[in-house]
Amino acid sequence: MPHLAIDPIVAAAQVVNSLQTITSRNVHPLEAAVVSVTQFHGGDTWNVIPENVVLRGTTRAFSPTVRDQLEPAIRRIANGVCDACGAEMRLHYERRYPATIQFRRRDRDCRCRGDIPGRRQ
Repeated sequence: MPHLAIDPIVAAAQVVNSLQTITSRNVHPLEAAVVSVTQFHGGDTWNVIPENVVLRGTTRAFSPTVRDQLEPAIRRIANGVCDACGAEMRLHYERRYPATIQFRRRDRDCRCRGDIPGRRQ
């Protein structure tokens, strides 16, 4: 009976929407941060409420302090939304590599040479 189900699609959609407030409400306006949900997987047919939904995404920030804020904010928001919907949530957050910062001085020092293999003269 659909009216007795906890719909993970609805809960996950609300999580995605709520995660967008992290950068605007939890990060200082002069700091840079990105929270992106890039995958949303749930169910495999058109007429059945799925048992679960998997969200995947990425976070980016230049500052280590801001990076430290992102995981707890995601966990807090996802837990709160799922609790409100009666759903359960598991978060697997991987800290990968820090942002690459290109320095202008080094950029000037890198010059393309004329003898690049495959380049027509």
